[in-house]
Amino acid sequence: MIKLIVADFDGTLLPYGEKTVSSRTLNCIKSLVANGVHFAVASGRTYSELSALLNDVADDIYFICDDGALLVKNEKVLFKKQFAPSSLDVFFDSDVFKNATLYSMKNAYLIGDFDKTILYGKTPVAVTRPFEIKDDVFKATATAKRFDLVDTKNYRIHYSDGAFAEFVSPYANKGVAVGDLQLKLGVSKFDTIAIGDADNDIPMMSHAKRSWAVGNRSTSLKTICTDTADTAIEVLERLKNNVD
Repeated sequence: MIKLIVADFDGTLLPYGEKTVSSRTLNCIKSLVANGVHFAVASGRTYSELSALLNDVADDIYFICDDGALLVKNEKVLFKKQFAPSSLDVFFDSDVFKNATLYSMKNAYLIGDFDKTILYGKTPVAVTRPFEIKDDVFKATATAKRFDLVDTKNYRIHYSDGAFAEFVSPYANKGVAVGDLQLKLGVSKFDTIAIGDADNDIPMMSHAKRSWAVGNRSTSLKTICTDTADTAIEVLERLKNNVD
């Protein structure tokens, strides 16, 4: 019996090149929830981004944000793996980073020189010292001055494109967050479906009895998933028909 579906966002619920989630996908999610299935989106994006892009179903689903660092339902934090306050110092080091943005659940903090930044419903605050940040930070994005950045005890790089990178706590990943959600819901892996398209989805696949790798972005993901599909919507519609 399907009790929980966890789906990645970019490349999965939101195909690459698209700006909005299709009504077809949203209707599938609504139908699954109406039939008693818990639904969670798991993404490297922030809560403000995800809740805005999934506004039509935001009251009905769980948000695993910041690559597993934050779990939210109805504006309530259910699980978190924030940066240790001392870990933030590195993002203020002008010898390492040209600029950085630090994200809490509700706020964004800008460090260094910015031409522009895109924030969903956030009013960015410029800061020059870590002690100016009063809330938990779950994600950082930064432009590095060098190209040899690696994971450290202070952060894990969950996305990198040249000098630009995104960072989360070294203790956060999608699998840890999914496991916590399963405990809270009283759901086992045998009642769980996971859908994703990239390497950072791999940690959550071991928490699902059936798992789908969507598209062709990750050979590693395909290797460990039980199933493959061209698109997420075909998987969701198949699952919806099974629970209707």
